[in-house]
Amino acid sequence: NVYFEIGEFNKALENFQQSYNIIKIIYAEKQNHPDIARSLNNIAMVYTYKGEYENAFNYYQQSYDMLKI
Repeated sequence: NVYFEIGEFNKALENFQQSYNIIKIIYAEKQNHPDIARSLNNIAMVYTYKGEYENAFNYYQQSYDMLKI
């Protein structure tokens, strides 16, 4: 995400959240698809850089839970 690379974290977060919503629709039948987990991880990464660690942890946890199968 270009916004993330240039430090525009709010715009990056918005784009990653939009991407996550689209990915959830695409993989509606596969709730644990790696692309969904990757999207959650991207959101968590932005929250980490913004210093919002509790939000970041929640998204990292969701991502981890999907991939630990």
